[in-house]
Amino acid sequence: MPQLILTILLIALGWFLLIRPQQARVRAQRAMVETLEVGDQVITAGGIHGRITALSSETVQLLVAPGTELKVARAAIMRRLEIEDTDGVADGTEDDVRSENDDVAPGDAGGEA
Repeated sequence: MPQLILTILLIALGWFLLIRPQQARVRAQRAMVETLEVGDQVITAGGIHGRITALSSETVQLLVAPGTELKVARAAIMRRLEIEDTDGVADGTEDDVRSENDDVAPGDAGGEA
């Protein structure tokens, strides 16, 4: 009897630790794909970056370079990119680079006077 209870507890623990989080990720992925809009910057499962130019129920058309569009399955979209820069291009200035020391005031770091 104790072995049966232990087996049931291990199965339940495995379900909570492995299967439930995976189901949550799948639901979040489906929700993201359903909310895609024309103009969104995305990355496909194959690592292709592009901007959505057209949508259908099953496919997405991506602009990957000037004059080059790809048609991919909606399910191939892995994530939507959040673009912070207004023109979409980082110019390499200090504003584009953020380090872990950005929140430290001068003189607060150890060893500085």
